[in-house]
Amino acid sequence: MFYLLFLMLTASGDNKFFSVDSVKPGLKGYGLTSFYGTRIDTFRVEVIDVLHGVNPGHTIVLAKLDGEIIKHTGVLAGMSGSPVYIDGKLLGAVAYSWTFSKDPICGITPAEEMQDMISTFGSVKGIAPLRSLLTVSGIGINPYVDSIATMFNLEAVPAGRDTGKGSLVPGAPVGIVFVDGDAVIAVMGTLTYTEGKRIFSFGHPALLSGGVELPFATGKVTGLLPSIYSSFKFISPLKVIGTTVWDGGTGVIAEIGRKPQWIEFTIDGGFKKFHYRLADYPTIIPYLTGSLSFSAIAEILGSDFEGTVKADLNISIEFGGREEVLNRTYYLAGKGLYRDMTFFASGIIGDVLNNPYGELKIRSINLKLKPGKGVNLFTVKDIIIPSEEYSPDEKFRVKVVLGRYRKPDTTITMVLRSPSIEGEYYVDCLNSADLYRIMKTESFENPENIREYVHVLKGYPSNNILSLVVVSSAQTVSRSGIVLPPSKRVALSSLIENGTKLEEKIEMVLNGEIRGIAKKKIVVKRRK
Repeated sequence: MFYLLFLMLTASGDNKFFSVDSVKPGLKGYGLTSFYGTRIDTFRVEVIDVLHGVNPGHTIVLAKLDGEIIKHTGVLAGMSGSPVYIDGKLLGAVAYSWTFSKDPICGITPAEEMQDMISTFGSVKGIAPLRSLLTVSGIGINPYVDSIATMFNLEAVPAGRDTGKGSLVPGAPVGIVFVDGDAVIAVMGTLTYTEGKRIFSFGHPALLSGGVELPFATGKVTGLLPSIYSSFKFISPLKVIGTTVWDGGTGVIAEIGRKPQWIEFTIDGGFKKFHYRLADYPTIIPYLTGSLSFSAIAEILGSDFEGTVKADLNISIEFGGREEVLNRTYYLAGKGLYRDMTFFASGIIGDVLNNPYGELKIRSINLKLKPGKGVNLFTVKDIIIPSEEYSPDEKFRVKVVLGRYRKPDTTITMVLRSPSIEGEYYVDCLNSADLYRIMKTESFENPENIREYVHVLKGYPSNNILSLVVVSSAQTVSRSGIVLPPSKRVALSSLIENGTKLEEKIEMVLNGEIRGIAKKKIVVKRRK
C-alpha cells in the first residue's frame, strides 16, 4: 500500500517547474509544509527578488512568507525543502533564512537546480541555510551529539519515539537516519517533490556527503518552538523507506525501496542490554558510538559508580573480501567511569575507520561490560633494584612499588635476567597494552599493507597485565615516567627513540587497571 500510494502521488503530480527567468518581484504563490503530525499545511509566499550567482551555478530567490503560524514563528528550522509554487508550478524549496529576522524572509533554491546534483556549496555572510534538525530520542543530548551538530551545522533537539508510515507528498517531513533501535538519531527536513522513485528534499545540503548511501525515512511533526533567535519544529522520524543517493549543494535526493547498509551495535551490561543500528557513514560512526555509549554506559553504571569495570570490545570488520574480528579487553577503575569507558570504545572505533592504510568496513560492534565492586587501580610508582651493575645473564630481583586507590602502596617482587651482551640498558615497568603499542609503533607508521595493520590491531593484550622489561639504553620505552589519566587515550609512540627491542620480559596478571611507567638504568659487563 505504501509503495502504491507513492506511485499514485508521483503519477498525478505536475512536475513542470516555474523558471527562475520568469521570476519577478511581487509575484505571489504558496508553499506547503507540515506544522503538526503528517498533515500538510499551506502558507503564503511573495517574491522579493532573485540573487544570481550566490555560489557557483547557484541562484537564490528571496521571498517573504506569511500565514497564521508563520506570523508568530517566522521561518522554522525543519522547513528546509518546503515546496513553493507560483501559478501552480513548482518554483523551488525553502532553504535559507536569517537569524533574528524581524520578518519571515527566506531564500528559495530553484527546483531546476535541485535536479542538477550540484556539489559546490559555500556560505554567504548574513545568509545561511536553514539549520536542519538533528533529532535525538532514547538518549540525552551529550558532547558527542553536540559534536555531530557542530560538524554539520545542525540544530540538536529532542524527539519522541513514534510509529506509522508517514507520507511522501510535497511538504511532508522526511530525513536521514543515523541511528535506529533503542535510540534514534536523524537529520530531518521537508520533502520538496518526487519524480518516479526519487525524492527531492531539503533544498540545501543536509551533510554535504555526496553519493554516500544513508537510510532515508518519513517523519512526523510533534510540535513547534517559536524563538526570537531561530524557531524550529520538533520532528520524529517514522519509517525508513529508502536511501539517499545524493547530498549536495542544492539538496538531498533519495531513492525509495533501496535498502540501506546498517552496522549492528550492541552494548551489554548484564542486567541491561541495548541494541542499535548505525548508518554506514564512517565520518560520524565514532561520534555515534560515542553518543550511544555515553548514554547507555551511564545508565548501566550510574553517574556515581565507583568500582572496576572489565570491558570486552569486539569489532567485526571486512576488507579485501575477508572478515576479521578485532577483540580488545580493557579495565577501568575509579569513579564516574562512563566517560572514560566511552572514550575507550569510540577511540578504538575511530582508529579502525580513520587509519591511513586502507579501507576497513565495520559490520558489527559488541561492547560487553562487567562491573565489579572495589576500585582495583594500580599505579606504577617506582621500581627498586639491588644494584645498577650486573653480569651477563645474571638473575636479579626487582621490587615494583604500586600505588593503590585509597589504600597503602603495595610492593611486589619479580625476577629478571640481564642481557647476555655487555652494555647499558633500562628496566621499564608498565602495563602490557601500553608496551604493545610502543612495540608496534613502527608497524603503525610504516605497514606494508592493510593486513599488517589489522594484525597489529588484533594483537593487543589487556591493560591488567603488568610487564617488566629490559630494553637497550638507546631504545628506552620512556624518557620520563609519566602517569596518564584514564580519560586520555594512551599515545606512547612519541616516547620512544629508534624503535624498541626487548631483551627480557616477564609478566604478572593483576585484577584491575594498571597505569603509569617507571624505569631504572642498569649496566651489564663482565666482572673480572
